Amino acid sequence: MNDTIKLNPILLDKSFFLGGRATFTVTSEKTGAWRTFRLGRSKPNDRFPKPALFATLLAGPDNENSYVYIGMINETDGTLRLTNKSRRTDDSPDVKVLRFVLKHVWSDMMLPNATVRHMGKCGCCGRALTVPESLDRGIGPECWNRIMGGGL
Repeated sequence: MNDTIKLNPILLDKSFFLGGRATFTVTSEKTGAWRTFRLGRSKPNDRFPKPALFATLLAGPDNENSYVYIGMINETDGTLRLTNKSRRTDDSPDVKVLRFVLKHVWSDMMLPNATVRHMGKCGCCGRALTVPESLDRGIGPECWNRIMGGGL
């Protein structure tokens, strides 16, 4: 059995994660499991005069709208804080994955046995891509099936 840890560089700069509209997919190289997150910045308001950075998780079939709130990200150290409106707990796998990624983004920019991909758009229809295989080829599953079936 090979216990070697594969370190993948995070090919996205920290400024990508702080930009306020970052969507990315994290894939485990051990299990193949993946999760898609979106980091968004609030507009200044009375409660948060300085815009806050919020984390959400893709939790449904609509790649544009099926996101659920996770928590707030401290921009100084990259820590994730769950709030009263968080729909996940500290023990949720989604929270653990996001904290793992943020820890490495803010420290060494290397992920053991995982890959981070920037969300792209399908080269055929323009829909958001979140599935790792679709991200790698640049074409979503419906369009890919149509192309491979000769429907293009």
